[in-house]
This record gives sequence, structure tokens and C-alpha cells, in this order.
Amino acid sequence: MKKIIAIAICVLMLIALAVPSFAESKGKTPSESGAVLFEDDFSEDDIDLEYWTKREAVGIEEGMLRLGGGNWIQEGYAANVIPDDGYFENYIFEFDFEGGSCGCYYGFGLRAPDNCSSEFNNGGRFGIPSASELSTGISFDLLINGKSGNIGVALNYGTANGDAAQFLVAYPEGFDGKSGHITVIDTGDIVTLLVNGTELVTLELGEEYVTAYNAEGEKIFEGEATFPEEGSVGFYQRAGILKVDNVKIREYKDPNATEAPTAAPTEAPTQAPTDAPKATDVPATEAPTAEAATKAPSGDKTAKGSNTGLIIGIVAGVVVIAAVIAAVVIAKNKKK
Repeated sequence: MKKIIAIAICVLMLIALAVPSFAESKGKTPSESGAVLFEDDFSEDDIDLEYWTKREAVGIEEGMLRLGGGNWIQEGYAANVIPDDGYFENYIFEFDFEGGSCGCYYGFGLRAPDNCSSEFNNGGRFGIPSASELSTGISFDLLINGKSGNIGVALNYGTANGDAAQFLVAYPEGFDGKSGHITVIDTGDIVTLLVNGTELVTLELGEEYVTAYNAEGEKIFEGEATFPEEGSVGFYQRAGILKVDNVKIREYKDPNATEAPTAAPTEAPTQAPTDAPKATDVPATEAPTAEAATKAPSGDKTAKGSNTGLIIGIVAGVVVIAAVIAAVVIAKNKKK
């Protein structure tokens, strides 16, 4: 009996080891196939005002876009990209950055208003600014005075900073908030942030609601939130210096999506002419008429991957093993 129980325990342990982690990333994966919508490496001495909204203390320095001079700047987004033919949709936004001294915060944002006046201090929810200041957009504070080691995420729509949906995410390994490469994917209902190529946080945006997940798919924040559906992208700083380079915005295409193959048109078979039967001949049987166009076969619909079957199988296995053990115990008792 002891041997049977030991074998059953070993089988259950093997099943447990075989079960994969059901938590998985909620984020989008960057793709390289999308068309480039905008890019700027700031190799020219002047800012391209056709796209960039220039604010005070913004200029080109050593081939990078410089924001601030270490002084107190309260003009919201110091520089943002506003295309002439409408806002970007379903896109990847990436850039390199370097940060200098910071008395408050600096970072970047999505869905910002075009006219970023001092009434819309986008960003800085976790720094010195008053909770009564207003903001609009989805902001990511890359460096925060007093909250070192964290990126601050906040969502506002002309609301007070103190009322914003906001949370902190710990820096990934090797990142100090003073330099790096940032990639963000915005598909409308999903926003994924990657730092130096590593997924950090994903936002699932519902109707006035947000749920945030880490790279492992674990929920780290949820709550009511207001945020614009569209807007410009850009950078901000307050009482600090931020330098940006190699800004690129490109169309996002899901690398896991597969396009259905286009079926080649099928020509209808040509029916051979039939001679009129002679009186002595047996009447000819008419061939079935072919359709003018042959419909392409419908592709098999593959069900989305699910863990349900695996879970059911595991439960069934456990039940079977338990039944075997019970049967053996009953048999032993009867023999006694």
C-alpha cells in the first residue's frame, strides 16, 4: 500500500511540474514592418517647426533636442509632434534620451493637447507640483525627484493631478532613469511601455477605466480613469534637463497576425459541344452545368489557444489516481 501511495504522489508531482505558468504578458510586441510616419535625429541646427511645437528653453544641442535649462518650466509639454493630416493611430513611438539634473521630473506623454499652456502640466503627478494643477494625456515620468527608482504613470483629461489614476512601476534592471531607449505601442485600447527593449507595463484602457499589468501579466493597478482617445506625442520637464534623440513614429503591425491567403480565381470548365443525336443513336445525356465561378474553400477556423483543456485533463488525472488509491484501500480492507 505504501508503494502505491508513493507512486501516486510522484505522479501528482510530475503533473504539477508539467503545468505551465498561466500568467502571460498582456503587452504588444514591437514590429519592424510598419511604415515610418515620422522621424527626426536632430542633425539640423534648427527645430523643424512644421512638426514640432517649440516652447521656451527648447533647442538643439550636440545633435539632440534639449528641453529645459535646469530652471523652473511650467509650460506642460515643452515639445510635441503634431502631424498635419491627423493624429497618429495604432503606432509605435520610440526615442533615446539623456537626463541631467532634475529638481522635479521629466518624461514623455501620449494623447497630449496641441495647446499645452501652463494650465496643463502634463506629467509630474509624483513630484513637487500641487495636486490641484490640471493635466491632460497619458504621461510617463521617467525620473521623479523624491521617488527614485520608479517610473510614474498617470492618466488625465483636464482633471486635477490629485484626482488622476496614477501608479508607480519599479525600474527594470540596469535602468537608472537618466538614459536609455524608450518604446511605447499605442493601439487605442492597449498601451505597452518597453524600456531598453524590455516590456515594463501594459495599460488596458476601457471606458473611463484602466487596468495595468506587469511583464508577467500580473495586475498591478486598476481603477477609474479619464483620458483622451487621441492627441499628440511629446516630451516635458520641470526644473530639470531632458535631451532626446532619434525620435521615430511608425505604424504598428501585429507580428503575430496572419493574413488569410487569397484564393486564386478558378475558371469554370468549358463544356464540350455535343453533336445532335441521330435518330438511331441513343439520346445523349447532358453533362451537369458548371457554376460560372467556383467559390474558394473557407479556411479552417483555428480556435484561440486556451488552458481550459489542460486544466480539465489535470483534474481528471487527479480524480483517476484518487479513485485507484481508494479502490486499493478498499480491497486491502476486504482481505483483512
